[in-house]
Amino acid sequence: MSLVDTHIHVFVRGLPLAPVRRYVPEYDATYEDYLRHAQPSGVTHAVIVQPSFLGTDNSYMCGVLRQHRQALRGIAVVGRAGVRARTLLGRMRPFYNFLSQVSVHEF
Repeated sequence: MSLVDTHIHVFVRGLPLAPVRRYVPEYDATYEDYLRHAQPSGVTHAVIVQPSFLGTDNSYMCGVLRQHRQALRGIAVVGRAGVRARTLLGRMRPFYNFLSQVSVHEF
């Protein structure tokens, strides 16, 4: 039986931040950290949700998705609809197999 955690965040300090943000964590939350807590409970798969404080730079999340293709899917954030959103979606094309949703936000 598979257990899926449908909302996790992964990040490390030092990543580029969104220009507007409510807070910035002062700790790392890596996928490996998450696994140490989730695996004993039987979690086998997860969906990474792009943290709002990272804005539309989905590169760290996409790197984690690439490394753990079998266990993860992701929800990406792109800028408001228009040229910028199309450009960002184009850059994410290699990750379409891993993304379960793309959210459009205005920052």
